[in-house]
Amino acid sequence: MKILISSHCFAPSVGGIETVTTLLAEEWTAAGHEVRIVTKTPDASAEHHPFPVIRNPSVGRLFLELAWCDLYFQNNISLQTLWPALIIRKPTVIAHQTWLSRGFSGIMKRLACVLAGRTSAISEAIRTKTGGDVVIPNPYQDDIFNEDPHSERDKDLIFVGRLVSDKGADLVIKALSILAQRGIYPKLTIVGEGPESPYLRELASASSFENQIVFAGKKQGPELATLLRHHRIMVVPSRWAEPFGIVALEGIACGCVVIGSDGGGLPQAIGPCGFLFSNGDSRLLAMQLERLLMDGAELERLRESSQRRLHLELHTPARVSSQYLALFASLLGHNENPSGNPSRP
Repeated sequence: MKILISSHCFAPSVGGIETVTTLLAEEWTAAGHEVRIVTKTPDASAEHHPFPVIRNPSVGRLFLELAWCDLYFQNNISLQTLWPALIIRKPTVIAHQTWLSRGFSGIMKRLACVLAGRTSAISEAIRTKTGGDVVIPNPYQDDIFNEDPHSERDKDLIFVGRLVSDKGADLVIKALSILAQRGIYPKLTIVGEGPESPYLRELASASSFENQIVFAGKKQGPELATLLRHHRIMVVPSRWAEPFGIVALEGIACGCVVIGSDGGGLPQAIGPCGFLFSNGDSRLLAMQLERLLMDGAELERLRESSQRRLHLELHTPARVSSQYLALFASLLGHNENPSGNPSRP
C-alpha cells in the first residue's frame, strides 16, 4: 500500500503529533508499505528518516503526491492540505488528535470529515465530540520508555510538560503546601520549559519549597526515560481537558503510578494504573498524593498489576499501527495483513 501522511507539524518540531506520526510511519515502512509525509514544518536539520518527507509542498506537488498514493492519512485534520484530496476523491482517513474548534473553522472541518472516507479519534472523549468512526489510541515509544530493574526508585513525584497554565504545574506546588500542613514533605521534580517557569519558581520560593523542588529543564527520549525510572509517582495535573496523554503512558511504562486530572481523554491514557482528581482542584490532588505516599502497598499494587501490562500492550506502536491498517483496508476494500502488504480479495 502507498500511504501519504499529512502531519501539519513534524520533526524537528517536538510534540505528541510529531512523535505519533514518526512511530506510525516507521511501523508501516517496516511492514513493507511505501510511506511519504507532507508537512508544513520547515527542515532545520538533516533528514534521518526511512521515508521521504515533503516540506511545505506547493499545491501542484500536493496533487502529485495524492496521485501517487493509494490512501491519504491526515494525522489531525488540516484544511490547508485536505481540500485537494476531497476534490479528486482520494480515499482519506482523518485521525482526530484534539478537539475541533468552534466557529467557522470548526464547521468547515466537520463538513470535511463527512466528505472524507473514514475518521478515527485518539480517545472516547474525542470521538464523542467529533463523531469519529472508531477509537484508535496513540502509541508511545516502547523501545525507549520501559523499566530497568537496575534503576533505584529513590525519588517521589515528577511532573513532565510545558510550563504553561493549562498544564497545571502550579497545582502540584499548591498540593505540596497542603501536604506540608499534614507533615508530609515529598520531593518534586519539574521537567519542562515554558513562560510560567519564573512564576513557578517564585511560587516554590514563597512556599519555602526550594529544597523540595528540582527544576530539571527540558528532557526528552532516553534522558527522560532514565529520570522517570527513578520516580514513584507521575503527576499529570492539566487544567484543560487533555485529548489523550502520551506522557502518562511514558510514565506508566517506566514504572510510575500516575495521578491525573479526570477531564477529556486523560483517564483513558491512565487506565488502571493510577488515580484521578477533578481538573484544577489542588486539594483533591493533595488527597490522592497522600493516599499513595502513605500507602506503599497500594503503590506497589498499582505498579505490579497485570492490568498495567495489558494496558501498555494496547498502546504499542505495533498494535496501534495495525489498527490503522485495518481501518485503511476497510476503506479500500482490502483484506489486510497488519504485518505485511495488503492483498485484494
